Amino acid sequence: MRKTPFLLALAIVLAPLPPASAADAAEAKPPLSEETRVAVLKAADWKEMQSVNLELRDYGLSPRELRFKAGQPYRLVITNNGSHSHYFNAPEFLQNIAARKAQVKDQVEVKAPFFSAFELARRGGNVELFFIPVNKGSYRMYCHLEGKAHEGVQGAVIIE
Repeated sequence: MRKTPFLLALAIVLAPLPPASAADAAEAKPPLSEETRVAVLKAADWKEMQSVNLELRDYGLSPRELRFKAGQPYRLVITNNGSHSHYFNAPEFLQNIAARKAQVKDQVEVKAPFFSAFELARRGGNVELFFIPVNKGSYRMYCHLEGKAHEGVQGAVIIE
């Protein structure tokens, strides 16, 4: 059976998105330096990695709040269970972690210094993000398509 590289039609967005509001802009921290990111990833014990799941739906996220401990390696599995395309937007959160990689299992692996959003274009599609939280804080996550944030497709990511 032949697999196509775009089977799940995943788009990983590398360009930064503007802050959602003036308040977000005021609280925005600069992205981690490459030196910090490399040092954090090198020191990590990936055998201690914890997995966390996030479900994107047409009218919500589950769970609505994600909590991570700074310095702990994680695998965040983001799954689209909606009827159409959904984005995982959390640019401030994604700039305050040391990202190891993002992948669609058995299809694609992307290594980049940081990500700003993930688009999951098909129901059942998922992406795995391997990372270590670094800068403590509370960050907004949301889907920006067709006003979905106003329909409840939003929540918080907290690094403790």
